[in-house]
Amino acid sequence: MVSPLTAIELFSGIGAFAEACRSTGIKVVAAYDQNEHANKVYKSNFGLEPIKRNLESLGLEDFPQANIWWMSPPCTPFSRRGERKDDVDPRSQALAKLIEIIPQRLPDFIFLENVEGFIDSKMHDRYSKTLAECGYQNISFSICSSTFGVPMRRPRFFIAASRTVPLVEPDIERFRESRNLPEFLTRNDDHRLFLSPETVEKYRAVLNIVDPHQTDAYLICFTRGYFKCRKASGSLIQLPDGIVRFVAPDEIIELFGFSGEFRLPEDMPLSVKWRLVGNSVDVRAIRAVLSTAQLVCR
Repeated sequence: MVSPLTAIELFSGIGAFAEACRSTGIKVVAAYDQNEHANKVYKSNFGLEPIKRNLESLGLEDFPQANIWWMSPPCTPFSRRGERKDDVDPRSQALAKLIEIIPQRLPDFIFLENVEGFIDSKMHDRYSKTLAECGYQNISFSICSSTFGVPMRRPRFFIAASRTVPLVEPDIERFRESRNLPEFLTRNDDHRLFLSPETVEKYRAVLNIVDPHQTDAYLICFTRGYFKCRKASGSLIQLPDGIVRFVAPDEIIELFGFSGEFRLPEDMPLSVKWRLVGNSVDVRAIRAVLSTAQLVCR
């Protein structure tokens, strides 16, 4: 494979794909996202300013030539909370536009990430048909953060597609962790993270409160609504003194496999940080997905 490989990161968020490409032969040459806060995080960490335009409005000339496309389109059209409106959901239109562009650009590799609800969707059918018509070999699979030994459940569905090399199964063992939950957590005295006893009592029936010192303790998937939605939006931590707190954004970032080099801006509101990290992708999973095309990724 010729180096450096070039890539574009679509729906880039805070840059999980760019993070996965640190110390590899892959150079991200363009990123696209409409969220100004996510773009600020991306630029401060990777020195590249994402293009803040609606993907539906872009033409062929707006997509540079690149070997690799990484796509993390909105998952709401395929999730229970989004009522699974699929291809009629306006948030699916950006992906529909990219599917139209694929035959005109034909990158060597395309990788797509989404929730498992994408599997049975009409958009999945449309995407798969386009890949086949354009001569891509593709494989699909689900990966959960827990697969790597991480004490967190975050299942995601991936499709890897290649026009140039045979694809293989993802190399999970290469990226396996061996840390328990307390090793991901810090001693945090930020009272903004604490829930009042009244709130805990009121919502206890729907809260996932975890004692990190229990054997095999793990956290459930964090969502972008973690800081405001009490039900099924992510786990809470039970402290030894009985206080219940949110998991801090920096702790979630570490659970997602971001390196110590990655930083969230200190002046960014806590609620914004939670929303951004809740939209992100497990970096280990991205590296495992890249391994299906035998791309250099350490």
